[in-house]
This record gives sequence, structure tokens and C-alpha cells, in this order.
Amino acid sequence: MTVLALDLARTVGWACSTSHAPIIGSRCFDGRTPLAQFRVWLIGEVVQRHVETLAIESVFIGKNSAAGLGLAYMHGVAHEVAQGRNLRVIVMTAGEWRNHFLGRVSPPKGLTAS
Repeated sequence: MTVLALDLARTVGWACSTSHAPIIGSRCFDGRTPLAQFRVWLIGEVVQRHVETLAIESVFIGKNSAAGLGLAYMHGVAHEVAQGRNLRVIVMTAGEWRNHFLGRVSPPKGLTAS
């Protein structure tokens, strides 16, 4: 089973499980159409990596409601892509998926957006 885990933000952290070691990275979505960019990228990753399960960061709206609203929109796009591709969805905290894939809660130092 191939799982793609997403740490949602304007710069999305991601990890993909394979039969080998997990592949990790990040991708920045900015400009005038970040949600459309995210959707196109996500569909491409799902197809290219033969993803069967999408692990999505749970929505948390703290003091920065604008950032929380953006996260909620991205969450909706991820669910829409998953439903359209018949993927299983797991919702968890970013710390939970980082710990599972990376063995630690904080992202690796030096990980930069591609």
C-alpha cells in the first residue's frame, strides 16, 4: 500500500511510503492560484506514485484565522482529489504523520520547498 502524507500549509510538507524508505519533500504553492496549483500537483503525485491512501493533516484554526482558513480550503481540495480517485483518507495531526514516516515530530533540518 502506498501512502502519501500531507502537512498542509502554503508550503506543503509531504512523505510517501514505498516498499523502500519513505520519500520526503516540500512544495510551495503561492501566487494568485495556490489551490489550483495544489490540486494539479496532488493529482500528479497520486498518479505518478500509485497512491492508495492519503494521510491529511487535521484542520486546526488557532489565532491566525487566515492561515487556518487556507488550511481548511487545502483540506477540502485534498478530500475532493481523494474522492475522485477513490483513495482511502486518514486524518491525523502533522506530528503524528511526521513521527510515523520520519521517526520524529519536527521536519528534517535543511528540507526546502521544491
